[in-house]
Amino acid sequence: MTHIVKVRAGATAHPELATLGQLLADGELVAFPTETVYGIAARSDRPGALKRLRDLKGRAPDRPFTVHLADAAELVPLIAPPDPFVERIIKRLWPGPLTLVLADRLGGHTGFRLPDCDIARALFRLAGVPLVATSANRSGEPPLVTGRHVVKSFKGLVAGILFAGKTTLATPSTVAFIEGRKITLLRPGVVPGERIQEAGCYQVLFVCTGNLCRSPMAEAMLRKALADRLHVPEWGLRNAGIHVHSAGIIGMRGCPPPPEAARALRPYGADLTHHFARPLTRDLIRVADVIYTAEREHADTIRKEVPEADGKILPLSADGTDLPDPYGGAERDYHLVARQIEKALKRMVERTISKYGPSPRF
Repeated sequence: MTHIVKVRAGATAHPELATLGQLLADGELVAFPTETVYGIAARSDRPGALKRLRDLKGRAPDRPFTVHLADAAELVPLIAPPDPFVERIIKRLWPGPLTLVLADRLGGHTGFRLPDCDIARALFRLAGVPLVATSANRSGEPPLVTGRHVVKSFKGLVAGILFAGKTTLATPSTVAFIEGRKITLLRPGVVPGERIQEAGCYQVLFVCTGNLCRSPMAEAMLRKALADRLHVPEWGLRNAGIHVHSAGIIGMRGCPPPPEAARALRPYGADLTHHFARPLTRDLIRVADVIYTAEREHADTIRKEVPEADGKILPLSADGTDLPDPYGGAERDYHLVARQIEKALKRMVERTISKYGPSPRF
C-alpha cells in the first residue's frame, strides 16, 4: 500500500507530511518532488532501505546515491573542510538545481543536493534522519516530472508519494565535481558551468553612473593589476577565484565606452575593447563581496536598494572623495580619472588578494 499525500504547487507544509517523514524514518521509500524532477528517498544508514532503492531503480552497485539535505548547515560534518571557492558556490547557488560532488569525511567523494523546493526540505526535516535519493525513474529511462506519472509508475512499490503536480523546471539538476577550484561537469543541467565558476569567485564590483567611463576603467585597471600579481592571464582570473566587473546606476545597456576612455588606459596596459555598459541590479549587489563606488551618491543609492550591502561599500578614490565624471569632457579629464584610479589601485589589489581566499561559513 502506498500512502499518497497531495499538495498544491508551491506548498510549504501539509498536515500529513509528518506521516511521510515517519515512513522515511522507519526505513521505507518515499517519492517526493523537487524543482527539477521527482526523486525517491531512503535512509542512508539502513542497508535494507538502500538495497530496496537500488533494486527498485535497477541501479548498478557501483553507482552511489546523492545525499539530500534540508539545510546547507547539514553539509558541514559530512565533507572535508572546503575551499572558500566551494563555500561561495554553496552560499550563492543553494538551494537550487545543482548537485555538488565534494570530498567527504571518509576520504572519498559524495554528491550532495539541497533542492529549491520548500515542501521537499520540510519532508527531510520531518524525517529527521540522513537521506539519500535518486531520480524517480528506472535506470536508463527519462526522469519523471509530474506526480501523476510517479503514481502510475511507483504506486504499490514505494511506501509514500508526495504528490505536488509538475515540477517547476522539469529538467535534471546540474552535477558538478569540484576539486580545489576546478569544476568538472558530470551532467549538464539547469545551471551552466560558467555560472558555477563565477559563483565561487571573490567578486569585485565597480559602480558609476552610466558604466561607460569610471567603473569600466577601474575594472580594466584592477583586472590587469591582479593578473600581473597572480601571474595569470586576465581571462584566467576566474579560474584563480576572482571576478572583477562593473555596472552603472543608470547603465546604458549595450553602449561601448567613449574612445577617450580607452586611450586613457593605454599607459596602464588595460583594455576596454570588450566592454559594454550594463545597469546595476539587486542580484549584482547581493553577490558582490566588495563594491567600489565612484560617488557618495552611488553608495547611497545602493544602500537604499539593498540595505544589507552597507558593510561592503567602499569609495573608489584613494582619499574617499567623489571621482569626477569625465563623460563628455576633454581627453585630459579621462587621463585625470585614470591617474586617480591608479592611486587607489594598490589598496584594491591588496584587499582583493587578502580577501578572496577566506569567506564566511555557509
